[in-house]
Amino acid sequence: MTISIFLGKIIGLYLLITSIAILFNLKFYKKAIDEAVKSPMLILLASILTLILGIILIISHNIWIVSWHLIITIFAWFVLFKGAFLMMFPNALSNCIKHYKTKYKIDVLDWLKWICIISLFVGIYLIYITFVYVTK
Repeated sequence: MTISIFLGKIIGLYLLITSIAILFNLKFYKKAIDEAVKSPMLILLASILTLILGIILIISHNIWIVSWHLIITIFAWFVLFKGAFLMMFPNALSNCIKHYKTKYKIDVLDWLKWICIISLFVGIYLIYITFVYVTK
């Protein structure tokens, strides 16, 4: 099994499971996010773990060809940038959420729902490609 198939299976299952869990429990996760952005220690821990995961993913899979491999590479770079961003600007996420809530009346639930729907389809696609299509 190549690293692409291995990571595709892991990321696909992760996106599928977390998207379904969040979509079925939106209010719980909204409350969790509201609490998480208030905790500096939790933001620090999340940023460190996300940065480490992003570095591992980039080192193990940095394939820039136009195929399903590109989804894994983009996901890896997104994880790396997210971890680095949280390390450099730990208050930016909570400030951004507050800004959009007050100025534009955009609720976290709206963003969360759409991100989960997109993640769900990407996860299903990766699961199909890595478990069914590639193994034919």
